[in-house]
Amino acid sequence: MRINNRSVLHRDPTGDELYHCLKVLKVGKAIYKETLTLFRSQDYIARKTSNREFIRDAYQSLLGREPYRSETLVLELQLRAKVSRMSILGLVVATSEHQDIMKKTAPPPRL
Repeated sequence: MRINNRSVLHRDPTGDELYHCLKVLKVGKAIYKETLTLFRSQDYIARKTSNREFIRDAYQSLLGREPYRSETLVLELQLRAKVSRMSILGLVVATSEHQDIMKKTAPPPRL
């Protein structure tokens, strides 16, 4: 979660934020849902990121990499066409790349 906080908010989480995240993850909430919460936070909104910065932050936090130039261009066009940032995050989450990441990092099933 510390990595996601740095990718999205460009700072380390506070003690309270880290405690909350660990508590949420302990009850089985997915990391990506917590990441989406960071993008909705007042701290992120206050950063007033450009569309390009937002796309980079989304890829860093959800896929662990920089977006390819072609990905950035396509998503910038969508944002200019008034597609919401939350919808863009949904597109990134829906990629097979993100699904593969989720499978690899999923906790073992509870017995």
